[in-house]
Amino acid sequence: KKSFTQYSAVTTDNAKLNDGFSNTNTSSDAFNFNSDFLFRKKFKKKGRTISLNIYTAYNHSSLNGTLISKNTFYDDNENGKDSLINQINTRNAVTKTFSSTLIYTEPIGKKSLLELKTYLNANDANSNKQTYDYNTFSGKHDLLNNLLSNEYENYYNYYGGGISFRTNPKKANITFGIALQDAILKGQSKLFPAQIHHSFIDALPTAIVQYNFTRMKNIRFEYNTSTLQPTILQLQPVADISDPLNISKGNPNLKRQYDRDVQFNFFSAHTARQTNLFSFINFTASENAIVRSDSVLENGTRVTSFAN
Repeated sequence: KKSFTQYSAVTTDNAKLNDGFSNTNTSSDAFNFNSDFLFRKKFKKKGRTISLNIYTAYNHSSLNGTLISKNTFYDDNENGKDSLINQINTRNAVTKTFSSTLIYTEPIGKKSLLELKTYLNANDANSNKQTYDYNTFSGKHDLLNNLLSNEYENYYNYYGGGISFRTNPKKANITFGIALQDAILKGQSKLFPAQIHHSFIDALPTAIVQYNFTRMKNIRFEYNTSTLQPTILQLQPVADISDPLNISKGNPNLKRQYDRDVQFNFFSAHTARQTNLFSFINFTASENAIVRSDSVLENGTRVTSFAN
């Protein structure tokens, strides 16, 4: 991937802040492997089952790039100061995932079912980025830039279990349950001594209620909760200056995101008239939501990071 950019920025009073150009060249490769194993057994008693699901994934990506840019930043008197960048960079990232889920169901009466579930998920990620500046004495890119280089390891493990109850009374389907989840997020940078360590114990309730007025007319209510972990790129505290006026870097202090989602659906169809009506309301609330955080420096450079 190659890109050439020329840019100029001015303030509201038309005083120039900066101008310049950048030329980047990147090449990347990736290898992905995943496997999924499912074992399910039905017992003689109707509704009594046990199932085991095991999932593994491996991802290895590599990137090589060059960056040449010249930028001029101006003061209030429009005196320019040049900033030259001539670098090469490499990045290797490996992510390994293992998860397993064990589910047991037991019938209760003729129209109800009890489900017991336990699960484990382990995610291990490593990202190694090395940036070298051009050395005018040797004529090679052999000067390691410590501010733009880092090796970061990230671990996100969670396990838990839950119970849910499903029943099917006349014209209705009802499910409700709750799970408890214990999660640990660890991050370690080879260049920064502080280790990131967060732990969370969450209750994850769920509920589904559907009422069928007729075979072609129903209403449905759903309430679900879930968590979302930050990615290694969102955590790694190394700046990406491939676009000198739009710098991005991770935030190692990110916490997991906790989502609550509510949906209400209504469906009605008339086959003879070949008409149907569908309406829905959806509401989502996030605790510790992972969002972009932008700031603009005095010279017009925008710095993008992530925050809760």
